[in-house]
Amino acid sequence: MKRLFLKTIFCLMSVGIGALGQNSGADSLRVRGREKILKVKEEFMLQNLHLNDKETEAFLKAMREFEQKRTALRHQLRQVRRQMQRNKSILTTEELNRLLDLTMNLERQLQEERERYLKSLRQIFPPQKVLDILHLERTFMESLWQRLGENRPGEMEAPLPYRRLVPPKPRYPH
Repeated sequence: MKRLFLKTIFCLMSVGIGALGQNSGADSLRVRGREKILKVKEEFMLQNLHLNDKETEAFLKAMREFEQKRTALRHQLRQVRRQMQRNKSILTTEELNRLLDLTMNLERQLQEERERYLKSLRQIFPPQKVLDILHLERTFMESLWQRLGENRPGEMEAPLPYRRLVPPKPRYPH
């Protein structure tokens, strides 16, 4: 039983790794886009925070470290969620529970990283400046989402028609 479980997980991981190799062009494009956004975010934050050289260096180090860890964790989380969604009909209850536990663990790690980031900011800046940083991050993300929405080609004026969601069929008959 344990061997079958390990073989199944190995096969699923192999398929996932193979799929990642096929999308390497799209992934590199996504990485370049993310790097571009981070540079714009850094410029926005520094322009609005008015920091001295020492504060700037400490802030950029903390922010870059946080963004790098957060990006890696979010990527892992997306992969696990995709794996669950794509393979939910062939995975056993035990395997799905393991993947759900992994999802919760990754979400917990994301929260812990956020807390570490805030703690490092509080060591660098007074509380008012930390609040300013959080506000600027929120403002940046809101403006980014707004700009992304405005630049969508062929965006529909009216909302999509309502589609009735059909619940999945039970896996085992009762």
